[in-house]
Amino acid sequence: DFVVGLRITGDEKDADSIEASEVLQFCRMLDGDAATLDYYNVIAGSSASLAGAIHIVPPMIVENAYVAPFAKAMKSVVSKPVFVAGRIVEPQDAENVLASGSADFISLGRALYADPHWCLKAFGQVAAPIRQCIACNVCHDRLSSEKDVTCVQNPMMGTEFESLAHAEPQLDPAHRDKPQRRRVLILGAGVSGA
Repeated sequence: DFVVGLRITGDEKDADSIEASEVLQFCRMLDGDAATLDYYNVIAGSSASLAGAIHIVPPMIVENAYVAPFAKAMKSVVSKPVFVAGRIVEPQDAENVLASGSADFISLGRALYADPHWCLKAFGQVAAPIRQCIACNVCHDRLSSEKDVTCVQNPMMGTEFESLAHAEPQLDPAHRDKPQRRRVLILGAGVSGA
């Protein structure tokens, strides 16, 4: 009397791994008449190899919504809803996946670290631009080091207990009526040094 789903790697992204066709065959068997699963959640990658490991938390070099083709193949062999994850960072990515029939649901992870209001903004309930996850993986690196999770796109991430939860940061505007010269040093590259 509760929902049970299966999160499964559709493609381990390694030459020595199980084939995508084998994963589909396995899920087809699970989806039989006596199936107790309510949904399938498709991801990519494997911790069994270096080639597959980068797909567990795909970096910025991986294209957006890249797992959607396998999710579409999964939908063709199972009767239950199919979720998909894997670099879906913009609402148009999610909409394209759903509109193409590749999946029934979108799984968001790091996109919600970057902007916890992603869904509200995507549906027009909050009039502000979405802070997009850039897949720099600072969040994952800190999590795997057992540190507080932070996000380069969201300065409020990890400070929920120190400030109002779910509040957008209110930054004071620069005072244009009294300009002051300041010396500023920017260290780093990417977001901070661009």
